Amino acid sequence: MNGKVSDLDRFVLISNSDAHSPSKLGREANLLNTELSYDAMFEAFRTGEGLTSTYEFYPEEGKYHHDGHRKCGISLEPKETRKYNNICPECGKPLTVGVLSRVEELADREETAKKSGFEYIIPLPEVLGEIEGVGPKTKTVRGEFQKVISTFGNEFDLMREIPVEEIEGKGGPVLAEAIRHIRENEVFRNPGYDGVFGEIKVFKDGEIDRIRGQMGFFGLDEYVVEKETKVAKPEPSHQLEKEATSPQSTGLNEEQQKVCEAQEGATLVKAGPGTGKTHTLVEWLTGQAESGRKEPDEILAVTFTNKAAAELQERLSKRIGRQARRITAGTFHALCWKWLREVSPELQTIYDASARKMSLRMLFPEMDHAELRDLNEQLVQYLELDTPVDRETKQKICRYRDYCEEQGAVDLSGVIRSMVELLEDEPGWLQKFRSWYKVFAVDEFQDINPMQYKLVQLLAGGQDVLAIGDPDQAIYGFRGSDVRQFFQFTKDFEAREIALKRNYRSTGKVLEAAGALIRKNILTSGISLVPNKPEGIRIQVFEAENPFKEADYILDQIAKYVGGIESMSSGKYTDSGYDFGLSDIAILFRTHTIGDALFKALVKAGIPVHYGDGSSFFAEAPFTKVSNLLKLVLKPANHLLLSTVMEENYEWSRSEVESLVTALNDQKATLFGNDALASISIKRKGELEDLRSICQLVKKKLEENQLAAAVEVICRHFLPDEELSESDQLKKETLLDLAEETEGDAEDFLQQMQLNPYTDAGRLKSEAVQLLTFHAAKGLEFPIVFIAGAEEGITPLDRDSIDLEEERRLFYVAMTRAEEELQITGSKERVRFGELLTQEASRFIAELPDMLMDRVRSGAKKSYNQSENEQLGLF
Repeated sequence: MNGKVSDLDRFVLISNSDAHSPSKLGREANLLNTELSYDAMFEAFRTGEGLTSTYEFYPEEGKYHHDGHRKCGISLEPKETRKYNNICPECGKPLTVGVLSRVEELADREETAKKSGFEYIIPLPEVLGEIEGVGPKTKTVRGEFQKVISTFGNEFDLMREIPVEEIEGKGGPVLAEAIRHIRENEVFRNPGYDGVFGEIKVFKDGEIDRIRGQMGFFGLDEYVVEKETKVAKPEPSHQLEKEATSPQSTGLNEEQQKVCEAQEGATLVKAGPGTGKTHTLVEWLTGQAESGRKEPDEILAVTFTNKAAAELQERLSKRIGRQARRITAGTFHALCWKWLREVSPELQTIYDASARKMSLRMLFPEMDHAELRDLNEQLVQYLELDTPVDRETKQKICRYRDYCEEQGAVDLSGVIRSMVELLEDEPGWLQKFRSWYKVFAVDEFQDINPMQYKLVQLLAGGQDVLAIGDPDQAIYGFRGSDVRQFFQFTKDFEAREIALKRNYRSTGKVLEAAGALIRKNILTSGISLVPNKPEGIRIQVFEAENPFKEADYILDQIAKYVGGIESMSSGKYTDSGYDFGLSDIAILFRTHTIGDALFKALVKAGIPVHYGDGSSFFAEAPFTKVSNLLKLVLKPANHLLLSTVMEENYEWSRSEVESLVTALNDQKATLFGNDALASISIKRKGELEDLRSICQLVKKKLEENQLAAAVEVICRHFLPDEELSESDQLKKETLLDLAEETEGDAEDFLQQMQLNPYTDAGRLKSEAVQLLTFHAAKGLEFPIVFIAGAEEGITPLDRDSIDLEEERRLFYVAMTRAEEELQITGSKERVRFGELLTQEASRFIAELPDMLMDRVRSGAKKSYNQSENEQLGLF
């Protein structure tokens, strides 16, 4: 395009990458043939001598390349725009004029002058996404990207230097053909317009299937093995052994086969840890889809988290291809919200805990803080668990729910209850849903609550249904889950029972110890796990003198496992015989106090760490500041949201907020369409102006489809790093990453975060130690596991209302995350409740057989934590 403007001939044109996020650095490049010095490079950029070429993205990918109108889906070339006099032919409104039109206005040549030395490329994740049929930011593409880079080196060499024949030999014909298309500029361009990003496609429809069918771009055998590998580097022997013996590589074992053959009626599966539960579920669903008895559209799979639903869909797509898209999979909350909106399109909003509290205050101004807190707790218990309430409280709850309905909203805690009530009150809708879905699978069945159980009874009663889970891993009683419902299912649904006992994860000693522990409970699965691995080493138990020495011990052991980290141990363990990666190691803890202390120790030692505490980002302070401000920008007339933002972000008092809302109501105005209010103090007026400017900037970013930039604006203003703990800083980074990866708009982003309340929003980082709560570790597995803070009062907790059997199940979950080695640590003293207390080892350690444990006597070889009483030197 620049070649059409002769005035630009005298300039040397160079290429630059976006600099607003690390993942976008280094994607475009300038190729120089000079000596490696600043002066030589500067001279090349100034004169063009020595600047051999540039690597550029296609300009059509820009979101304002063509002229157009986004709302009408109209995209026009400049000559077509002139034909329509810059007016949208669909609606008659002005078109947004793009870059190409401006270039043609300035052009003094008909044809682009031939300029040598620049070449077009396409980002490798976009190419891989097109090949796989998924988005470029998906887990599938991230895995394939690492595999391709580890095979071929850097992205530029792959795109322009490596012979196509070599790419085909190592990467398969699909990838090779994609690179050939790019090099010969044989691509299909769909230019961006009016804020809509353009799309560059490499293949025609159906071309990938014709080249290689559904085998992917690596050979089929290699592709399957690589898919089960955790990281791109060559794996240590313990992971190779897992691949050779797991059901994923050898097919179904006898127990799993029984489950997959139970296609009709109701089946309850007791799936112990590491027994291939998800693999079995995928195969059962595959059997249903391929049986011919039911259409894939009639199959419904309910998962505990959004992440599990996405994984299930991904694995199904590898088994049954595009038919997997026809199977419905999601969490109870996400599915019920989707269904409620189908029944009542006027529903637009989900009220989270923050919106609920503000609504209750507005509806019941006569109630004080304590009374409102009690009402909020009773309301949640009623909505989620159907807990009985007195008549007066019931009236208040009904008033609140009526208010939500008037606002086109439903409370997050009441989403499932609202669906249950619809099906109970409207038999026509119940029949319609039962006609839509005739096959049901419910994962993690041990953790559902009474309202969810009632929904399963309504929808799945008399249908083909699979309930799968492990009552020994029921750990959400504090959220209302009742493990007794797992056992009730057999009676209520007249279900057959099948147990999965063969464990493919842990060593014999770990399983024997975990089994001895869980048998102390009264209510158990009765499963005795059978190890598929050798006996392994004994569990290592270490009791430190204090928490600092406990942390030192763990850090010292990490250095040993990874073969030595210079910054930690000066190479002391380079001959340790271990070669694990940091991501192979998990440290699990029961309470945030333990986790926060270990997080600081890991950061101080320079070890990359992922910190997952199982919380929902938007559900807790300070991150509610982000969600509430996003909502306010989307709904500026909502005075309830404005009140929440002023209290939370600017620390306004309740009376100040009420005065503001009253003034806005009197003037029938919103904050953004009204001058500064006379009744507000000068300081508060300044804060309102500040909020106005922030909201306007966020709104502008959202209108430009820059969700991540909008979230970054809010975080920069209201969540500066200096006001956050180290762990909250890590959460903020993850929040920004999630916004970057969201393919929808702000409403989609908010709903995704709200409808996934039971899991950590953070993703597991590659090559970082995983520091996780017992709850956040559920469903994961690691070669090396530490259980830290194993002391009375911590695990188990010593609260009055604590369920000891659930605490024991939590410890059991933590133990059974270990694939190869398990270590349990604690301290003889710890600061709790503001004072230094003497600690006793957890009773759960005493419940493990002595012959399966080794008591470690010596601590760390060096100290990684400065003594709390030691003065740091100047240097």
